[in-house]
Amino acid sequence: MKNTAEKAFWRDAAGALPNSIALAYATLGHLLGLYLLVQSSAAAFIAGIALTAHTLVIAGYLVHECAHMTLFRSRRVNAQTGEVLLWLLGAAYASFARVQHMHLRHHLDRADLSLFDYQAFLQRQPRWVGRLVVALEWAYIPAVELIMHGQVIFRPFFEERLHVHRRRVVAVLASRIAMFVVLFELSPWAVAGYALAYLILLQALFLGDAFAHTYDAFFIDDATQPVPGMDGIGPMTCSTPTPTCSLPGGRG
Repeated sequence: MKNTAEKAFWRDAAGALPNSIALAYATLGHLLGLYLLVQSSAAAFIAGIALTAHTLVIAGYLVHECAHMTLFRSRRVNAQTGEVLLWLLGAAYASFARVQHMHLRHHLDRADLSLFDYQAFLQRQPRWVGRLVVALEWAYIPAVELIMHGQVIFRPFFEERLHVHRRRVVAVLASRIAMFVVLFELSPWAVAGYALAYLILLQALFLGDAFAHTYDAFFIDDATQPVPGMDGIGPMTCSTPTPTCSLPGGRG
């Protein structure tokens, strides 16, 4: 009976135990990391930074698996798990469905797609802003990635076509601020430790992605817009996960 239940729940029954361990580590381990961050011991604080960063990295890769629908048989369970993990990652301002769609296009179009042209954005800023971004990137502070995260939060309030996402952004932002207020009340240093752990996460994912594959980058105005120069490839969807129809590379 147990094996039958596992086969019905998990995409691959053989992965039930390791995937359960990974999910437990990403969630419960993350809570332990936050607990260590608020401790007065320097050793606990450093361990908290390391554990928080590592559990976030694991959560990021689990979101990828949920997007590919390789964790669970149920599309709904994959999506719900992905939503929880996106919140842990501070990336739930965009829905799991949006993340999955852009990642799907990333594979199908063999391109790195983004709905925000950060290069054009930086060119419109005072020269010192561009120089600051370059200096931060030189110091291994992922300034461009932080800009890409920030634009998902702010653009729904300035672009009419994105207003539909405003309510979600407000709800997620309120919940994240509440978390940081609690951390700050317990220990102001915990917020600084979390920020450092988050920067480690972004660098780890950046380095991992750099060696995964290299596709040309394209900035598009709409998630359904074909890749420039590839007019025959437009918005595609898949009803079942397959090696060519599986899926985070694009940014909404």
